[in-house]
Amino acid sequence: MKKLILLLVTILLASVSHISFAYTTQEEVYSEEAMINYGYSPDFVEMYNKIQARSNGEPYDYHAAEDPIYKIPLFKLIKPIIYYFDPSSDTSQFLRHEIKPYPGYSDY
Repeated sequence: MKKLILLLVTILLASVSHISFAYTTQEEVYSEEAMINYGYSPDFVEMYNKIQARSNGEPYDYHAAEDPIYKIPLFKLIKPIIYYFDPSSDTSQFLRHEIKPYPGYSDY
């Protein structure tokens, strides 16, 4: 009787260990959806994808999330002036231009 119970417990433990052997792959951890769910910003996800594509030698089309206020025609005219005086502004040139310690007209 004890041998039968011991055998059943061993079979049960062996079967449960295979059922509960759930894991995540590297592709799942570094997917866009998972990184956003872990609390990373969409800009960080874009930066990660751009760096991965650059390191693999693949082309990557970056879609910047520019401030919607710049879609108003008046602000389209003011945008180059704002970018000239504030080089830290979020532009569509994220990871696409050379970083300079001084502002210039070609920064936007």
